[in-house]
Amino acid sequence: MNNFKFIIPYTEQMLDWYFGSIDHKKAKEIKAKVSKECIFSEFGIYRNGNYSVSVYPCIRADENQPLAVYMKIRNIDWSAKHDWRDFQEIKNNMFGAECEGVEVYPPESLLQDTANSFWMVVFINPTYRSFFTLISGRKVIEDDGNPLTKQRPFNKMEVVKVPRKLRRKKKRKRKR
Repeated sequence: MNNFKFIIPYTEQMLDWYFGSIDHKKAKEIKAKVSKECIFSEFGIYRNGNYSVSVYPCIRADENQPLAVYMKIRNIDWSAKHDWRDFQEIKNNMFGAECEGVEVYPPESLLQDTANSFWMVVFINPTYRSFFTLISGRKVIEDDGNPLTKQRPFNKMEVVKVPRKLRRKKKRKRKR
């Protein structure tokens, strides 16, 4: 998943076509700040064997807003398959494990639905936490013994074992 290659840089004309007229000076300032703090180096399209990821500047009128970028993720086969773990890994690899990303479901009047793509806003400051952040701490469970839930096995992620006393007890059928 980690082997993304930078394939197409965005020109000012491409950004204008996609977002309407944008402040290119502001976009360059965002790029300079972001590239100091992240693995990410350029606005444009990155690609590996599974995904194409487009990275755009997130320009806001309010200077007090946290520094952020837009990330548009789509499958190479153009399918609408959505894998949360893959998206988390892409965000971590491109911007850092502690940067927060929020998948975007916009109002219909601002909808961008052109290519089975998924949009994420990534906040670049690794210490920034929005009100979207789950603050209960890390919880990663592979199998909690609950027959009402299902979780596929993990590859590399750290797995938190649920203590037996917190697991739901399975009801046993009585023999008659």
